[in-house]
Amino acid sequence: MNIAICDDDHRMSGQVEELVDQVFHGEIGKYNTEVFFSGDALLDFLEQQPNFFHMYLLDIEMAGTDGLKTAAQIRETDPDAVIIFMTSHSELMSEAFEVLAFQFIVKPFETEKALGILSSAVRYLQKRKGVFQFVAQKKIYTFFYLKLVT
Repeated sequence: MNIAICDDDHRMSGQVEELVDQVFHGEIGKYNTEVFFSGDALLDFLEQQPNFFHMYLLDIEMAGTDGLKTAAQIRETDPDAVIIFMTSHSELMSEAFEVLAFQFIVKPFETEKALGILSSAVRYLQKRKGVFQFVAQKKIYTFFYLKLVT
């Protein structure tokens, strides 16, 4: 499962990456995380590799293209992606759900609550369509059964 973390706060990005490690119990080959420090950097990556990620953990307030605009662009090409917003401004929650966000993590986050949200998102992705994963040349490939048969 490929997971994008997008937050302009380097420390926070590291903390979120640690949470993802905990959700997957550090099992190499089950997931891959890529960290981006701006919405623009993430969108540039997606121009080269569209629909690469299955889950996006997006900070809302960032310089340049903010998390809400980044999510709207992701949603245009990938209606199946799980998007989780992270911010210290809970008043932005209603805007976050306009792009069909899966969930919302308020910063500073409570570790157990954030772990629960991430675990729920992983279970959702795994159950929604079924997942076929394999590793080749140190790269994780994840396919949803529905996309394999249609």
